[in-house]
Amino acid sequence: MPNVSINTPLNATYGTNTIEFNVTAVDETGMHSCLYTFDNGVTNYTMANLTTSEWNASNSTMLEKEYEVYFYC
Repeated sequence: MPNVSINTPLNATYGTNTIEFNVTAVDETGMHSCLYTFDNGVTNYTMANLTTSEWNASNSTMLEKEYEVYFYC
């Protein structure tokens, strides 16, 4: 089972439409992919692999509202 740490975004209010999503995901076999979603997996957004354990994505279409994000690695 992977160990996932959310680096960004923080639980905060942002004054921009562009949000960076970044996680560190580690397990004994390595990650093949990481995704994030706002709707329990109906729409998934692929994250780019920056390093062996770091995954990143940027979303520039964020509306001014409250979101709950889920990460899957």
